[in-house]
Amino acid sequence: MILNKPNETFEYEGKKYKIGDKVVVTSVDKDYEGLIGVITEICDGEDKDTENDTPDIYCNFFKPVMLCDIEKLEKRFSAVFQEPRKLEDINLDQVIMAPEMIEVITDLGKSGKGQKIYVVTDDWAYHDEYDSKTEPFADLMLAKAYMREQVRQMAEYGGLFDRRGDDDCIEESSELSYQLYINGWYDSDHYWIKIEEKDLKAKKERKRK
Repeated sequence: MILNKPNETFEYEGKKYKIGDKVVVTSVDKDYEGLIGVITEICDGEDKDTENDTPDIYCNFFKPVMLCDIEKLEKRFSAVFQEPRKLEDINLDQVIMAPEMIEVITDLGKSGKGQKIYVVTDDWAYHDEYDSKTEPFADLMLAKAYMREQVRQMAEYGGLFDRRGDDDCIEESSELSYQLYINGWYDSDHYWIKIEEKDLKAKKERKRK
């Protein structure tokens, strides 16, 4: 069985995987962990390229934008191949994943009930335009995936990201934050996004007198 047409769906152990779905790589796969991509093909039975018991799910992964993610990916693959590997040397297309290696993030798993939530806040200003927003998540992995996808989309749009590499353009990133700004012009030219962990505290009910 081969599925490769848009929106074709395959169900495995109660989870549905659809051609075109966005996914994030879980910690089960240490090489590609944290990368975001799109399902392009699903093969099962005699049509599989691997001898795994699970179906083969082919994914095209987006190139990471954040410097910390690029450095981490290069370090992983350099260790695997026992020689230096740069981002352009790493295959990100038609990578075969097992179902447990990916999590579908179509709805990005926004927060439901729980003791903790992870709030992603991003804020940007470019020339005379600006905006700010927050999104809550119940899962840290999905909060990170959302943050990286927002950065990728901003980089794809251009604007301030076209200034990356300029002497006056400052770029900083970590597992939980990213910022890009023009030195001396932060108020008018910046982009930042960060993840904060917050406790959900139930409100105490007032006792009736």
